[in-house]
Amino acid sequence: IGGGLEYWYNNTIAARAGYYYENQYKGNRQYLSFGLGARLSAFGVDGTYLVPNAAANPLAETIRISLHFNLNKLSDAFSESGSGGTQGTPGN
Repeated sequence: IGGGLEYWYNNTIAARAGYYYENQYKGNRQYLSFGLGARLSAFGVDGTYLVPNAAANPLAETIRISLHFNLNKLSDAFSESGSGGTQGTPGN
């Protein structure tokens, strides 16, 4: 079972916090997570720090970093910049 909260400022910077609980018969992982994220146009980066609250957690003090891009926003950016390089040519 897990859950969390996320807050975006100006649709550019995010702050996150979450909690994960796993039954003792399925691994007994329990941790808090805190993270930050940022995005600019179609590109973004996220970072998360895991704080265990159970003994001998294999994810103790783990830092996760991810880079991502949105293909829809990327294609929109290219289509807005013109198609086929015909902008500004006579007759178009």
